[in-house]
Parts: sequence; structure tokens; C-alpha cells
Amino acid sequence: MNETRFNFLLRSLRFDDHTTWNARMKPDKLAPWRNTWECFLDNCQKNVPGNAITVDEQMDGFRGRCPFRYYMRNKPTKYGIKINMACDARNSYMLNGIVDLAKHRRPQVVPGKLEEYYTMTLTEPNVNSNRTITVDNCFTSLSLVKELYKMNTYLIGTSRMKGYVPKIMVDKKFSRPVDSSIFLFHEKVSMVLFKPKKNKIVLLLSSKHNFSAIGERNKPEAIHFYNKTKGGVDVLDMMCARTDVFSGSQDEQDA
Repeated sequence: MNETRFNFLLRSLRFDDHTTWNARMKPDKLAPWRNTWECFLDNCQKNVPGNAITVDEQMDGFRGRCPFRYYMRNKPTKYGIKINMACDARNSYMLNGIVDLAKHRRPQVVPGKLEEYYTMTLTEPNVNSNRTITVDNCFTSLSLVKELYKMNTYLIGTSRMKGYVPKIMVDKKFSRPVDSSIFLFHEKVSMVLFKPKKNKIVLLLSSKHNFSAIGERNKPEAIHFYNKTKGGVDVLDMMCARTDVFSGSQDEQDA
């Protein structure tokens, strides 16, 4: 196939009826791609994940016209479509995903409950199975940890200094010596404050670790578990970047 023929087919390719876009896009901005996206998710959810699942966000590069395109300056791909995703922490296989439609979200999410909505929705097919969900501080909240624990599902994730953090944690976050930890336990939830460097702290919430065990390099066991299981979505993102169908694989570029 020559390049002219390929470009013609690419411009002509459609996945649904274009004549009904206007009516369907009023309630759903993802309408032109919704059916294909749902079929893709159905196939992803046929996979049986391991004991640990990672929930994080993925940025798919896109600079075209789109009402829910994001700009995130701390990402390698600064412009694109953000997908909140759940992946198997062991092999980075995608299990579920929600395209973030920003202000066009349906249903509208209550402010302050966005992390709970995404985490609960993404992991719904795999709750009540004694699995562990690993998230970063964008998806962590104390109420979410407790809610998942009631559903026989553990959650571990980093957290910001929010209102539920005790005053002792806030006051002593930088006065502690390097490689030291503070543990707090309450109603099956543990909170760990670890200081790996002079001007850096890590605050972690976990319903899986209800003990103050210290592992290698003076790090709490909860920190080791988090580091081991946090990269499920990041690894998938890296693999997608290396096999980009528009720019060619990394091996092809090197050649």
C-alpha cells in the first residue's frame, strides 16, 4: 500500500454514524468514540488481575481540536487526552479506564469526591476479592480507604497534608531526622510519615499494613510495597510511547 492510499483510508475511517453526532454529543462529548471504547473495555475486563491493582492517570498526546483536551506541564506529553486507568500492578495489563471529560463529565461529580468516584468506578469489577489497590495522592482519601476496606479490598497510597492528618504529623514533618518514621493506627487504617531526605517527606495511608515494620534501608514495609506496585500505569504508558503507530516504534526510529 502506498502512502497516498493509506492517507485516503485514514481520512475515510469512521467508527460510527456521523449524521447522529450532534444529538449524541450533547449529553456525551465522547459519543463518536463511545461504542468502540466500551467494546475495548469489555475485552480488557475479561482478564483476571493479580493481587495488586494500580490506579493512576495516563496522558495520551493529542493537539487537535477537542473540548476535553488537557494541558499538564509536569507530563512528558503536555497536551492530550487524560485517561484515569486501572492496571494490573504485576504485568501492567489494562483492566479499566475512564476518559476524563473535564467540565463535560457525566454524571457531574461532587467537588472533593473526584478521587473516590474514579477509584471506586475503575476497581468496581475487582472489589470484594481481598485485592490491594495502589494509588497516588491524586486518588487517596481517608473515607475512600475506609469504604474499600468494608468491601474486603485494601488501599495503599500517598497523601497530601489534608484535614484528616493529625497535628503531630504536620508539626513534626520536617523536624524529624532523615530515615525516620512515625506510625499512627486507627480503625484498621495506618498512617506512615517517612522522611527519606532532609527537605522531603512521604505521607502514606494504608489499610493493608496495620503494623510498624521497618524493612531495608530503614524504610517502612508499607513504603516498600507502595514502590513495588505503584508503576502499573506508568509502565503501560511507557510501552504505548515506544510503539506509537504514528511515529513508529523505538527500534524503527533508531534504525
